[in-house]
Amino acid sequence: MRMSRRHWLTLALPTLCVGVPARAQSPAPLGHWRSRTSAAQLIVHQNGLRAFLGSRPVQGNCTWNASSRGGILTLIYPMPLEPGKIYFNIVWVDQATISVFGELFSRQ
Repeated sequence: MRMSRRHWLTLALPTLCVGVPARAQSPAPLGHWRSRTSAAQLIVHQNGLRAFLGSRPVQGNCTWNASSRGGILTLIYPMPLEPGKIYFNIVWVDQATISVFGELFSRQ
């Protein structure tokens, strides 16, 4: 009996996926973070209030979309017509250091 390509894929996929560990999700960068090269700061509180202090201080609530090495921190702040959003690409370097758009921040 000859099997079609679709049947071979159906049989092969479960075999290929066996033993592949699930990736752990990174925790949100809670705490007070200060840039190593500029005056920028990132403050993330457990209660959901977050603030980014830099040349234009912005404060609001956030969401965290984790990945295996970091995630996207979305800062949602009030604006006249609709809420504004800033997306921060965060990568954990170690327990005391994160990278925000490639700029290193240290935990304070």
